[in-house]
Amino acid sequence: MNLFRCIKVFLFLLIFSALPAFLSAQKDFIEVRGARKLIYDKKMGGQRLLGGVTFVHQGVIMTCDSSHFFDNNTLEAFGNVNIHQGDTLFMHGDKLKYDGNTKMAALEGNVSCTEKDMNLTTNILTYDLNTSTASYFNGGTIRSKNNTLTSKNGYYHSPSKTMSFRYNVKLKNPDYTMECDTLQYNTVSRTAFFIGPSTIRGDSTVIKTDLGWYSTINENCKLLKNSEINTGKQILRGDSIYYEKKRGYGLVLGHVYLRDTSQTAFISGGKAEYWKEAGLSIISNKPFYTQYFEKDTLYMVADTFYAWNNVKDSTRVLRAYYNCRFFKNDMQGICDSMVFKTEDSLMVLYKSPVLWNGESQMTAKLVSIRMGNKTIYGFNLTDDAFIIEKMDSIKFNQVKGRSIEGFFVKNKLNSINVKGNAQAVYYMVQNKKIIGVNKTECSEMSIRSNEKGIDQITFKKKPTAQVLPIKDLNPEEMKLKGFKWSMEIRPKSPDDLFR
Repeated sequence: MNLFRCIKVFLFLLIFSALPAFLSAQKDFIEVRGARKLIYDKKMGGQRLLGGVTFVHQGVIMTCDSSHFFDNNTLEAFGNVNIHQGDTLFMHGDKLKYDGNTKMAALEGNVSCTEKDMNLTTNILTYDLNTSTASYFNGGTIRSKNNTLTSKNGYYHSPSKTMSFRYNVKLKNPDYTMECDTLQYNTVSRTAFFIGPSTIRGDSTVIKTDLGWYSTINENCKLLKNSEINTGKQILRGDSIYYEKKRGYGLVLGHVYLRDTSQTAFISGGKAEYWKEAGLSIISNKPFYTQYFEKDTLYMVADTFYAWNNVKDSTRVLRAYYNCRFFKNDMQGICDSMVFKTEDSLMVLYKSPVLWNGESQMTAKLVSIRMGNKTIYGFNLTDDAFIIEKMDSIKFNQVKGRSIEGFFVKNKLNSINVKGNAQAVYYMVQNKKIIGVNKTECSEMSIRSNEKGIDQITFKKKPTAQVLPIKDLNPEEMKLKGFKWSMEIRPKSPDDLFR
């Protein structure tokens, strides 16, 4: 084989081996599909295309009024620029810069991007054909059916139908408005994720959170960080707040705080559940109830609190179940369960209730406490009613009967009325010294007190009385049947309620 023949074979092999790469490169090159006029500008290093210009690049169609098409596979398009990708994505602008090598497009001036029922408008839009991702960084507006969204930065990934927005994000809807730092939304799942300080405002409700999501399909939402819901009448906070609008069901976990603004009261706890239709909230995991009075505060704990809010007449009922304990500076108490009705400001204690006021202890099978004008003004002891007042470590004034009605004046027990099998043991004091004891039984009696102690006793319906001098007294024998002094279980402070 001569030298000339060897060279021909070598050149053939070289060309054949390079052909696939050449054909592949041709596929990546922008194609000119149409123009009324084409001028090659050697100095510019490319072509000038005028009138009805059309480019095609890997299935993407670009049209414009005029264009500069450079030899390095890039172009600039001017006037009535349109980009079509597939059958659903359309973009429009005044100017386009497109790099066929990196497949990056930059649209400028009156930019509009439309996919199905969604439309984006902005001044500058960057579009990556590799990932089908559109982005803007100088403010944009997205409209979709009843929603209008604005933000400084925005991203839209067409294949996954996912949108992301950052900085000054505002979403307006006929039902609510949202303002947040970062918002992500998927048009398929129609779920919005909000990150950073976010505020959602409805007709009468304001929601605040630093992290959460909301489904526009089933209207479920979950707030996950520094969250608060304010309805005007109630304020709810918690580490995690989950709500299903259609069911009207809510679940709050961690650092629960539920405040009733009209009643100057709130409940805290570890868990809360809510049913809108029933107007019921259940608070558990060490719940703590607080209510502010004119010059004092009522603190209460129990295993579980049930709070009913009647929307029709605005009445509220609070039930505390099991191991209920409460503290107020002028009154403390314990019981198994409790019901508090705001309609008549009545608190009812059930199952072994005990009340304390100053040096007095009150017990019965059922205890009712009456409140008004943000203070406690009276009580009723029903069945086995018993009041004990401590004189010293071994001497106690006592009143017992079927039922006892009591009244407070300036937060101190002022008078009581005893009905049914009334019994009384009270120590007579003269010049600050105990001189004897009066032990009386009758059907009914009334007792009035002052700052010095018992001031007046009225016995009704055949009283029998016995007066004993101090020297003949045995304090133990003076204790009426059923006497039980329970000072050791008396709550001494709000913190003591949890012991």
